[in-house]
Amino acid sequence: MAKKRILFFEDDFTSISGLLFLLRKKYEITIGATQEIVNCDRNEDFDLLILDIMIHSNGLNPNPNSGSDFAINLQYPNIDWHSTGIELLKKIRDGKLIKKGIPKDIPVIVLTAREITKEELSKYKVNDVLIKPILLEVVYNTIERLLEREKEQ
Repeated sequence: MAKKRILFFEDDFTSISGLLFLLRKKYEITIGATQEIVNCDRNEDFDLLILDIMIHSNGLNPNPNSGSDFAINLQYPNIDWHSTGIELLKKIRDGKLIKKGIPKDIPVIVLTAREITKEELSKYKVNDVLIKPILLEVVYNTIERLLEREKEQ
């Protein structure tokens, strides 16, 4: 059975290195990047999106030695990467990133240091919101729950 694919947009890789190490044991992890790392169209969809809602593009240049399966460059000029990941979420829910392997109904976990609720993000169909700092076990259990729910549907 193929590993589930998780697309991870985060601008502070030092804070999530332990999480990435844990997740790579079970899932195919792709670090999303706005830098020109890999420009690709995908034949296979991602199964889950983990998104830092306050992405800053100057921090989205993954270390090539980080163990990422590959990094993806969305090259989407209309997204204001300096302010927020909300624009990315809008494009996804509008179906504008399907060719990048991101289906419009992909389950989404938002990670944020801001106090924000799932209800505030309800119009973007966010499945869960986790406030940093986050215990690895909480993130892992949330991922498992969402992927299990998807499998049942």
